[in-house]
This record gives sequence, C-alpha cells and structure tokens, in this order.
Amino acid sequence: MRYVAVLGHWPRYVDVAENIGLSCFDMDTVVWSGLSTITQWNENREFLDSCLREGRFVLSDWPARLNSVYLRELVYLQLRGYNSVRDLVNLS
Repeated sequence: MRYVAVLGHWPRYVDVAENIGLSCFDMDTVVWSGLSTITQWNENREFLDSCLREGRFVLSDWPARLNSVYLRELVYLQLRGYNSVRDLVNLS
C-alpha cells in the first residue's frame, strides 16, 4: 500500500488525519511559532518531499485560500508532477 498523508488548512487537516487514521505534518504550536518563516517552510517541505518519495496525498480542504501555506504546498506539489485529480484526492 502507498503512503498517504493529509494536507489542508490548519488545524482542520490535523483533525481529518486523526479521524481517518492517516498521517499529516503536525508540529507542536509553541515550537512552530518559535521558528522563522524560512525554517517553518523547510520543515514543511521536508515532510512533503518524504511523502513525494513514498506515495500520494489526500486533500482535506478545497479550495486553498490565497497566501496560505496550503496553497504554497499545492504549488510545490504541482511543480513536482502532481497535476491531476487522480494524484490528489479531495475529501471536501
């Protein structure tokens, strides 16, 4: 079975992942808020890259809000070959 991870707007995607037993990027909010924006994105990107190597993603929100981290994730994935609905499953 392929690795599946949930993406979406925080905190909803964390709740979705927990409810259906899938993984997601989830860092302690105190730790997260203490990181620079660049370090936050590097941590997030590292998670996305590991998921790209292993499988596919489930989207918990659609559409992505302008200027959101979620939108940045979607653009990042699109630039790496996730270009169709068959690659990204929408739970909304």
